[in-house]
Amino acid sequence: MSQTKSIECLTPEQAKYLPVFRKHWFDVGTCTEPADRPKAEAAITGLYAAIGKDKPVFFWFDGLMTSELFLNLGANLWDNLGANLRDNMGDNLRDNLGVSLRDNLWANLWANLGANLRDNLWANLRDSLRANKLNFVPTSMWAQMDSGWIALFLFCAEIGVPFEENDKKILNLWAESAKSSCWWWPHENICVISERPSEIQMVPIPGQDFRFHLHRDGGPSVRCRDGWAMWNLNGARVPQIVAETPTADLDPRLILSEKNAEVRRELVRKVGVDRVYSTLGGKELDTWGNYSLITLDLQDGRHRPYLKMLNPSIGTWHIEGVHTDCKTVLDALSWRNGTRETPVVVT
Repeated sequence: MSQTKSIECLTPEQAKYLPVFRKHWFDVGTCTEPADRPKAEAAITGLYAAIGKDKPVFFWFDGLMTSELFLNLGANLWDNLGANLRDNMGDNLRDNLGVSLRDNLWANLWANLGANLRDNLWANLRDSLRANKLNFVPTSMWAQMDSGWIALFLFCAEIGVPFEENDKKILNLWAESAKSSCWWWPHENICVISERPSEIQMVPIPGQDFRFHLHRDGGPSVRCRDGWAMWNLNGARVPQIVAETPTADLDPRLILSEKNAEVRRELVRKVGVDRVYSTLGGKELDTWGNYSLITLDLQDGRHRPYLKMLNPSIGTWHIEGVHTDCKTVLDALSWRNGTRETPVVVT
């Protein structure tokens, strides 16, 4: 195997090309065009051959949920080849990069591309299946949402990191898989492949270079061709009612029953902290900096203390219930953080 070439920094031309290359692979990772089935099957067949396996029979489905439902019928009947395929990549490519992986490439390519989309889909799909007493059949073959690590290896190859010819061939097969399909589940003799989503809605994260998260106010952030969808506001997974209800019709009292802090944050952001405060009969008991201890009417005869606080990093107000014994902001912060130390910022 070739000796890894150590690259300490990019040339001016390479640094100029990096954002262009990154944008191309971001577009691959978020593509919503129909899959190119012949190209996907050819690439996956090549990856099977790389671990000594024959071409599988391909089963295509319109989305992630219908793929999972099919796999629920017989996932235990077929040997999963995912580990073998990933091990092959590890042996053939990752060791070759070694010290040439600089922090800027990691941050710009691997960390920037696809993680929020892939992780949200994974968690939402898993929870939807389990809520219906079905198994979540995981995969590590995310195709278009593998664009981060694929882009990292391809860029390293372009700037001069040496690869064996067989390694280049395998890397190109992974790239073709990413450019032509969505998730796939490799098994002995069969392979299940999902069509790409028909909609993906993402917005830039304020203050972060080329970082995006899922967001759509008024509809699903991701919709698959089989009808399955999920909803996100500013990267947080939220119920459909929170995302799709117009702001003027959204009931501020929803925050009283919502246990998830991120969903509460997005409710407050969408409804507006002033409307929450007025609708729920808010009364201010104490203030300190960007913190206020308030009481809200729980609509059942009880008034409970809440800590209202501004998160300066994202400029968003949070409202969080605290213990009924809290009489001051510092009481509430001590109870919330489990310490009497005064915080510098919202944690």
